[in-house]
Amino acid sequence: MDFVKPRDVLKAMIEGGAAKAEMSASQMLIRGFLGGAILAFATTLAFTAVAQTKIGMAGAVIFPVGFVMIVLLGLELVTGSFALIPPKRAAKENDRGQDAQKIMAGSSRDI
Repeated sequence: MDFVKPRDVLKAMIEGGAAKAEMSASQMLIRGFLGGAILAFATTLAFTAVAQTKIGMAGAVIFPVGFVMIVLLGLELVTGSFALIPPKRAAKENDRGQDAQKIMAGSSRDI
């Protein structure tokens, strides 16, 4: 049976957190604004589809496309920073001040 071991998942999360922590604030802000814009566009498109077709499934099919686009384009959302930087910090591979700075930059761009 093929599956990914939890240890490997955690290792990948720590590596992802390291990559996020090493990004400059300007990179995170630009990627965050673009990611937020795409998510807003997908939300608007999903609501419009439901309003015009009266079929809730239309919105349920359209909305996830926004998330797929964000992932494929390598953009950022603050939830990614919240999920990946703490395991990195717990692994003691990063400076705490830098972590807080990255998380706050992510929080401010998605508000």
